[in-house]
Amino acid sequence: MWVFFDLGGTLLDEEPFISLVFKEIYRMLVEHDIKVHMDDIYEKVEELVFTRRYGDYFFTDIIENLCFDLSQDKEVTSSIISYYKSRIANQYLEKKFIPT
Repeated sequence: MWVFFDLGGTLLDEEPFISLVFKEIYRMLVEHDIKVHMDDIYEKVEELVFTRRYGDYFFTDIIENLCFDLSQDKEVTSSIISYYKSRIANQYLEKKFIPT
């Protein structure tokens, strides 16, 4: 019996998806007049990961903390999370398995 864990792009390169998510977050923050650079996003995500500020829904938790930390605005954060859940996660992530 073999057990194999795909850690960090061994079998699947997730970088295109991660880039898509962060570019969308950047775009939405800018649309809400939050002055931010892509470097700020990557630095904040690194900090959030190292301090383990996420739970079962990694991307949702990271995005929520990231947006709130950068904007300090609950409405902006809520708007971006809603967009993420309806447009991005709905297409790519966090699908629930429904047995048939």
